[in-house]
Amino acid sequence: MTRESTISSHQTRSVRGAALRHHRQAAGLSAKDLAQRVNDRTAGSDLTHHAVYSYESGKVLLSREVGHRIAKALNLHPSQLLLGDPDFETVAPASADDTPGPQHELSPAPGAGRTSAAAELAQAVTRVLPVGEVLLRLTGTLKIGRLDAGGYLDVFHLLLEDLRTLNESPAARAVEALGPTDGNEPRFQLVATAKALHRHVESLLKRLIDPSTELPSKRHEDCLRDVKEIAEELDALRGHADALDKRLPGVSFN
Repeated sequence: MTRESTISSHQTRSVRGAALRHHRQAAGLSAKDLAQRVNDRTAGSDLTHHAVYSYESGKVLLSREVGHRIAKALNLHPSQLLLGDPDFETVAPASADDTPGPQHELSPAPGAGRTSAAAELAQAVTRVLPVGEVLLRLTGTLKIGRLDAGGYLDVFHLLLEDLRTLNESPAARAVEALGPTDGNEPRFQLVATAKALHRHVESLLKRLIDPSTELPSKRHEDCLRDVKEIAEELDALRGHADALDKRLPGVSFN
């Protein structure tokens, strides 16, 4: 059984489509322009802009054959498009003829040392942790009758935006698609914790700013529970980041 067989068909289509869209847009090409470039520079059946959109939307799986052709036309290594393919565990070219262009942040190579996907997640975590600690200090002394977010809504919004950026990044999607496989476990757990943290921060904010029919004591109890879960998830996120840090020399989470 190959690594790719452990990934759902939908996940594979989605994550490859997202990578294709990113690289096409990074090259400043429309779908029609990309199709024309592929047809002009590579041999094979004509690629249409409709097919490009089908790949990017996840309706159709970007195959090896087409992925190779698009990668060649965009001066990429095939691994930057064929995410989840067990034959492309790293973005290192096999020969001088395969030399890729500038590396994108997203590398589908869990377990391959310092991958750029891991570096992207690491950078995102360094933004999340300090803001999360500030939020904990502000909400750690909530009192019945004074349950509001006045004066620090900006902290909530900043933390939620940083978490959204992390959770919706191409790197996070690739990590989720590969699942908790060997070598991908630290990254997978990091992304799962970040998603749980996002849910609890949103839950706390909603309780603090929305009118509620709950009894003050019940609302206070729920808020304190959210604060406790946020604290635990920040600690867990730091732990996952530290595990990742061991594979990323020069990246610190202190």
